[in-house]
Amino acid sequence: MDAFGGMGISRRAGGVGHVDPMKLRHLLFPLVYAVPVIGFSAMILFRRAVERWFLYLDCSPDVALALSIAVLLIGAMMVGILVINAAFETNDRKPTR
Repeated sequence: MDAFGGMGISRRAGGVGHVDPMKLRHLLFPLVYAVPVIGFSAMILFRRAVERWFLYLDCSPDVALALSIAVLLIGAMMVGILVINAAFETNDRKPTR
């Protein structure tokens, strides 16, 4: 039995956290759906600000729009990769005796 009610996260003796990826599989599906929604919401909210920054750099309005969407999509994908990677972060060291 782990310390967090069966979620797959437990604490070993000595304070070393351990994540059981098989028990955390049920968290992956909400993450897969939530990350793009959060990313696209952030893109909608921050697109105008990034577009203004590119306009300040004397880009044409079409180029500024394209660059702002590209920058925010890349940022959303990077955040998504980090969140999904954190879901599978495990402590693979074998306990020493």
